[in-house]
Amino acid sequence: MSDFEQFWNLYSHSFPENERRDLDLQRQIMSHPAFQIRHYKNDDLYRGFLNTFHFTEFIFVDHLAVSPDQRGTGIGSSIMNELIESTSKPIILEVERPTSNDAVRRIDFYESLGFHLNVFDYIQPPIDEGRKAIPLFLMTYPERLDMKQFEKVRQIIHRNVYNSAS
Repeated sequence: MSDFEQFWNLYSHSFPENERRDLDLQRQIMSHPAFQIRHYKNDDLYRGFLNTFHFTEFIFVDHLAVSPDQRGTGIGSSIMNELIESTSKPIILEVERPTSNDAVRRIDFYESLGFHLNVFDYIQPPIDEGRKAIPLFLMTYPERLDMKQFEKVRQIIHRNVYNSAS
């Protein structure tokens, strides 16, 4: 399988439908000049991927996924630490609000890497037509955001990642 086929298989099985793009929209977003994808493999074993947007002001983590048989091996931490060490820019990502054990576990994972939970009211616009907006929080590295920074970050993400003016 190609890297893209392995990515698509993991992506489509790792995220709920309302948090992932369909194939056409994913191909479209991959042509955005700020978009980058990193595939993580060991020999022929596809271990995971990291999708990011590299903006002037910060790096936005769009999606991170680790193959189910690789979870718990430290690959997720390695991927994120590699990103942290590769840039002096702030790193921003979205997380579900801590209303489930899985959401709390994800927040704990990012906090263990030095990320900060920003509890400003953040809504992810619908990822595609017919989808619903999702209330989330932003996490940031290395510092928390103040309200002015949050608004600027939110506008950049909404405009570039979700093609939304909100």
